[in-house]
Amino acid sequence: MKLDANAQIPDNTANDWMNGREGQFVLINGQREPQITIAGRQRLRIWNACSARYLRLAIPGQKLTLVGTDGGLLEKPVLKDDILLVPGQRIEIIVGDGKTGITQFKALAYNREKMGNVTPEVDRVLAQLNFTNGPTPAIPAQLRKIADFMNGRRATALKKVEFSETMGMDNGVHSMAFLVNGKSFDMNRVDLTSKVGEVEVWEIFNNSHMDHPFHIHGTQFIVLDSKLDGKRRNAPYRALHDTINLRPYETVRIKTVQHDKGLRMFHCHILEHEGQGMMAQLLVK
Repeated sequence: MKLDANAQIPDNTANDWMNGREGQFVLINGQREPQITIAGRQRLRIWNACSARYLRLAIPGQKLTLVGTDGGLLEKPVLKDDILLVPGQRIEIIVGDGKTGITQFKALAYNREKMGNVTPEVDRVLAQLNFTNGPTPAIPAQLRKIADFMNGRRATALKKVEFSETMGMDNGVHSMAFLVNGKSFDMNRVDLTSKVGEVEVWEIFNNSHMDHPFHIHGTQFIVLDSKLDGKRRNAPYRALHDTINLRPYETVRIKTVQHDKGLRMFHCHILEHEGQGMMAQLLVK
């Protein structure tokens, strides 16, 4: 939430349109720094509903056990010191080890390479956590099996998506355009076409100097690998996603399949960026 000196919600500034509106305050369920009680070991379902703010979640002195992403449970739990949750993403984590105490739920500083004259990134307290006595059930070593969409078939379609930015002057004022495959969004244009049931590999390239979260409607995907600075890295675990972050000049390859006919969007999930053109349409036949 963004407030001005009179506690009013102000209009976007040029920086808000350029980087995405963040504001000064991060709220949890509408509250600023609420007190949350964790009895024993509990599962938290977390959605980043911010317009643009990235949340690098951490609990000092504790590991986070990641058990779910946008598409539900992982195959196996993953221990993490912190988890980057970008706008639109959802996760499920297990917290608490049976020890009592009071600590903080934090969003650690993360540099997403914003442009212009912006304030430095800082750690933020999201909530006060009160760990109390309670049950500490064991976390299963295997959560479920995630199919790879293939069912013995090969991927038969390749799609390439490029996010990019341009800057120009409009009546003496700097203006930004955020593009998909070199074009600004047009709701009367179909940008890509898919077939129901066809296994596809998408190659998404962030050809810009700012992080952008890619989001697709109507289906989910498995991340295959990413490439940055000439180094290719396999996905660290198998999970279903519909939103994934791309760092500047990073390429991410995903595997997906569409099950339903129709017209749907894919876009950057920073709301100001999609609103300024970083969105496109996929027609599924």
